[in-house]
Amino acid sequence: ISLLKKNAPVKEEDQTVNNNEPEVKIEDLIDLDGEIMGKDLKKVREFRRITLQHIADHTRISYRYLELIEEDNYKNLPEEVYIKGYLQQYAKMLRIDPLKTVSGYIKSYSKYRKK
Repeated sequence: ISLLKKNAPVKEEDQTVNNNEPEVKIEDLIDLDGEIMGKDLKKVREFRRITLQHIADHTRISYRYLELIEEDNYKNLPEEVYIKGYLQQYAKMLRIDPLKTVSGYIKSYSKYRKK
């Protein structure tokens, strides 16, 4: 939570960067243009320091379904139409592109469904 007031001037000391840590970008964690697995979404969630419970509370998606998505447990997930809706909400909470997230996850989900 930001404690800075909106439009408040930023002090020079607030802009310092810890040069010991490399800057990590979401693109380094997940390829939004390719196949997306649940472990990729979990990586982003953990990077953003968001708990599954927080996402469940704010999206009203069952905590268990969120776990199943992150585990790629396709067998126990509901129908694809519901998964797509869950993924869109989940991606918005992670601040990543919802359409690319759905597309990438469904690519891996479809491979399972074809078996």
